[in-house]
This record gives sequence, C-alpha cells and structure tokens, in this order.
Amino acid sequence: MPADPSVDSVGHSEGGDRLIGLVAHQQRGLAPRHVEGQRAADPVAGMQCPGLQQRAASGALDGLTTGQFVLLRVPSIDGYRAWSMANYARGATELTFILKRKPGGAVSELMFADDCNGMAVELFGPLGSATFYPEIDRDILCIAGGSGIAGMMSILERADQARYFERHRGNVFFGVRGAADTFLLQELAGLAKRAGDALRVTVALSNEGVPDGLTKDYPQLSFDTGWVHEVAQRQMQGQYQNLRAYLAGPPPSVDASVRMLLMARVTTDNIRYDKFS
Repeated sequence: MPADPSVDSVGHSEGGDRLIGLVAHQQRGLAPRHVEGQRAADPVAGMQCPGLQQRAASGALDGLTTGQFVLLRVPSIDGYRAWSMANYARGATELTFILKRKPGGAVSELMFADDCNGMAVELFGPLGSATFYPEIDRDILCIAGGSGIAGMMSILERADQARYFERHRGNVFFGVRGAADTFLLQELAGLAKRAGDALRVTVALSNEGVPDGLTKDYPQLSFDTGWVHEVAQRQMQGQYQNLRAYLAGPPPSVDASVRMLLMARVTTDNIRYDKFS
C-alpha cells in the first residue's frame, strides 16, 4: 500500500510499565493509510507523554463518533491491533489512545522503544458499534477494565461537552488490580466535579484494599474492592431503568458484565460493546 508521508503522525512515550497516551492523526475514509510523526508534550496519567504535532487537514475525522476504535498495524509485525479512541472533538484531527506496556508484547515493546519516534504505522477505521450520541436520551452506565477505559473517556468527554448530565445520570465503574495500576484519575475527577451528583465514578481494586491516600487525593471519586462487574452489580441495584450500558476491557470481564446486565433485565439493544481478544 503506498505511503503518504504528508498525512499524519504518531509518537511514543517512555512510561515504564504504566499506561500511556498515544496520539495519531488520520484522514477521512476507511482505507488503511500510513502515518508518521514527531514528539509533542502531552501529559497523561501524571507523566510527560510525547504525542504528535498536528498535520492532518481540518475536519479530517468528521465521521468519527464516540466509543469507536481503529485497527493499527506497525512495520515488521504481522496483523492489526484494535485500539479504542480516548478523545472526542467535533472536527477533530487527532486520535488519542491508551497503551499499556505488556512484557513480551511485540507492539507495546516497540511503542515504548526509544527509537519509535517518527515510525510509520497504518490505521484502518473508525470502526465499532458501541457508540454514544446525546440523542439516546438515557442514563448511561460505563463498566471498563484496564485500558478499556479509553473508549469510555471519549463517551464521557462528548457527554460533558453536550451538558448531558444536566438531564441524565451517569455511572462509571473502572476496574484495575491495585492502586499502582490506576491512571486518568485526575481526568475522571474533573468530569465528576463538573457533573456534580449526576455522575458517579467508582474505581474498583480487584487485588487489594483501598489505600487512604486515594480517597484523600480524589474526593470526587468513589473507591471499592472486587472485580469491576461485581462492584457495579452491588452499587447499581434498582438503577437499571432507562439505561444504556457500555462495556470494555478483557473479554472475561466483558462477558461477566453482560451476564450481570442481562440478569438485571437490561435489554440487549441497550448493552453496547466491542470485545477484543
């Protein structure tokens, strides 16, 4: 497939084994295209995260909506990886992703390498049916494990821009193993603060208790222990009416959340997810 070096860009971050942000640019259409890039400061999860300078045409992502994903392929590694966009802006020319460094993972190790800056990649998309529009006119429930929070951030960002929580309620459940695995808490706290009592964000720790420091540092958030779907089930009792649910994360977590919602009699057309293996 011919390269188009004038199209877009991609960068990397040195975040150890923490989750990081990665920004890419893409022009309109579903055809795969090559992108290459340069560094730009972009703080994510309390770290300095190199992202990209904008080089895409204005309005290049008009067809993008919240909750979607793209397929990404990097040089020398077979196959595409599905990454959900973490941002939303009408007429956007940037895509923001969340990437976790996985030991032995070919793509993540390459993205964290010192020499990946300026590397060309291919993007195919946007794709996906777990989309959010303010016109749905329902309360929203987001249940996400790990980097699955990326797509939820785009949903919450759009809802925030549309002042959606002035008319509806939202519940977000974000599951991680422990306090050391948390990220984007500042951004989630900001969303909760702006929405007031209409948006409740709960961070579920599956492998440890809740440290006092977390509740002190983020008073706008709630914290609980257990698997994220179990925490959601405990806290959502009797609150499933007029609801649209969005799920993301590891397949076992998504499957468990689907079962929980079906048992609560949420209809299948109001359970939205794109499950990645």
